[in-house]
Amino acid sequence: MSEDASTGTESGNASEGTPPAAPEQPTKTTEWYESELARVRNEAASNRVKGNEKAEAARTQVTQEFEAKLAESSTAHETTKSKLSQAEAKIAKLSVALKSGVSVDKVEAFAGLLQGNTAEELTAHAETLKSLFGSTSGEPAVDPSQGRGDETSGSDPDVAFAAWIQSQLN
Repeated sequence: MSEDASTGTESGNASEGTPPAAPEQPTKTTEWYESELARVRNEAASNRVKGNEKAEAARTQVTQEFEAKLAESSTAHETTKSKLSQAEAKIAKLSVALKSGVSVDKVEAFAGLLQGNTAEELTAHAETLKSLFGSTSGEPAVDPSQGRGDETSGSDPDVAFAAWIQSQLN
């Protein structure tokens, strides 16, 4: 009877509505899986947000670096274009000055005076300058009256001074 009592007790617990130990194990496991799944999903979402924030920060940094280098390159390009344009203008002026027949020792100074943007403008201005300043043949201008003095007075300064005084008194 002791077996009956022990079996009765077991069947008595089952009939009272208390679930047996075996069915409780799958319920805890399901709840644990659900809570673990929710935790992993939250962690994945958090990591996605962090990853997106880091990607956006990296994208912003790369964009800023690119824009800075692009601005630097553009500035260097504009500077180079400006220098090239200046060099081309100087070469054009020197070429026109040489073609105008200016003496070689005065070519740079003459080219510095030229104004214009095209070869035609520079050539026209060169002709204007040549007509304003006279011959550019390279021969020095000589004043024939210089250095001759008064032939009557001779080369003696005392005589020249006395002649001048006399002319002032008369």
